[in-house]
Amino acid sequence: MAGVGSEGAQVELDKLRWENKELRSEVDVLRHVMMVVQEDLHVKEEQFDFLYASLKAAREHSERERQAREQHGAEGVDQKGRRKETCKPRFADPPGCPGAGGIQRNSHSHGEPSQSGQRAVEHAARTAAPLTAKAFPWLTSLHEDIACRILSHGNAGDLGAIASTCACLCRAAGKDEIWGDLYNRHYGTPRHPSAVGGWKRRFASHFCTERNWRKGLAEVMTLRGHSGTVTSLAFDSRHIVSASDDGSMVLWEVARQPRSAGTDLRPPPALALAQLAQGGSIACSPGVYGAGNGAELHRRSNGYNPCHQAEKLMSFHGHGGPVWCLSVDFEGRRLVSGSYDQTVKCWDLRTGSCTRTLRGHSAWVSCVSLHRTRNTIVSGSWDATIKIWDGAQGLARRSLHCGMGNALYCLDWNSETSSVVAVGCRHRQVQLWDIESGVNVMNCHGHLKEVGAVQTRDNLIFSGSGDATVKVWDRGSGGCQVTLRGHAATVMSVQCRSDLRTVLSGSYDKTTKVWDLRYPEVPLHTFRGHTGAVFVVQEGPAHLLTGSADGTIIVHDFSGKDGLP
Repeated sequence: MAGVGSEGAQVELDKLRWENKELRSEVDVLRHVMMVVQEDLHVKEEQFDFLYASLKAAREHSERERQAREQHGAEGVDQKGRRKETCKPRFADPPGCPGAGGIQRNSHSHGEPSQSGQRAVEHAARTAAPLTAKAFPWLTSLHEDIACRILSHGNAGDLGAIASTCACLCRAAGKDEIWGDLYNRHYGTPRHPSAVGGWKRRFASHFCTERNWRKGLAEVMTLRGHSGTVTSLAFDSRHIVSASDDGSMVLWEVARQPRSAGTDLRPPPALALAQLAQGGSIACSPGVYGAGNGAELHRRSNGYNPCHQAEKLMSFHGHGGPVWCLSVDFEGRRLVSGSYDQTVKCWDLRTGSCTRTLRGHSAWVSCVSLHRTRNTIVSGSWDATIKIWDGAQGLARRSLHCGMGNALYCLDWNSETSSVVAVGCRHRQVQLWDIESGVNVMNCHGHLKEVGAVQTRDNLIFSGSGDATVKVWDRGSGGCQVTLRGHAATVMSVQCRSDLRTVLSGSYDKTTKVWDLRYPEVPLHTFRGHTGAVFVVQEGPAHLLTGSADGTIIVHDFSGKDGLP
């Protein structure tokens, strides 16, 4: 009997928890109602009275239902007491269960009260979950504009739960304006505001992509087109520009194509691989290798079939040595590159021709950045200088000296929002320079070896070093906030996603790691696939690109099938 009493108490506890959850949900909705009322909605006095009366009536109705359930349960207890002593007691139903008295114990389970109690608890758990999706009855009696404003304060789960209750609320929760507001709250205003297929579909696509990023699920494609190390990448969701120490750059076009789920992804024959290595074209079936040279598709680990094709549009040749860096303005169809030959070259992406060569550095150019609106170019070199160029005239407007023998390995310039450039140096530091005034704004010290990767995002600076760590710095104070440890060799590239908490790093240990700054102790995911050091990592909203010393580019696509969960 003691076991029966404890199991009954557990069921009662589950019932109280369910009621507490319902009350919390109601308080949350009422808070949203008050927020709507406080706004300037031009609510008339009679509409406010109706709203108040509806809320009050709904509350009284809920109270009457609760009292009726309690009275019904008490009657069940009295009837149980009058039964034969051989009849075992039964447990009260959790709210919403069918039947008056709850779960009746079967005569075949005589002498096993613990199993019956367990079934009652399991039934309570099963029935409590859908009840949380129950909408409030008074929402259907409100004016449609007011109901939509209330629903606009909820999240995607709230809207989905409310939409599952009745056709009226399904229409209200499915309004495009509500999903547009929800998208802007979660992901910010999109660069192209027009939502193809509606805001709900765009939100679902973005939600699916973020989920795949968290779980590390991606379709993978390998591009082969260079005979040397891939040193730099630029990406705009449709085009890729890659640079290599073989002295060339390649413009790729990457597109999605519909494919049959049953397409067989056989590996390419040996002859095709040899032709790819030589840069020749091969005949390949549509959707398997793509429409162009050097595109190789792989099946994703979760079973999804890839649906990409890649085409090598053109190659750029003209540098007298390895190309170490590039910067691309895809909208303006401009490309800038830096090389071992100590020059910076400007290219036309439409024709592939070199439009200008900038000379002035006395050592190889290791990093470069192009302003997308003003014709300004910033370059860094192993001669320990930063040069600011007038792209139209081809002249150096300013030269900043970063210290004797302090070779520059990397540079990042958020040209749209700031005139401050961050550079990684041989002297184990990150330097910040204002290129307008020529002032060294700040130095970040803490790495034990040279800094080979740097990126700035808002008020944060991300850096990777030869000491195999990634550090996150406060741009205001210059202090180190987080140190990410997990690589076994030099970190060559660092990128931070727009959410400001997901960091990507590539290393000489041949891996690419994904970090969540909320849990910096261990990496969220580790991607392997390259047979050489990962020299460059480039991220997009739904893509991760990596370039390696093995001469390949691996493209990870996290958008999934059709962008929908």
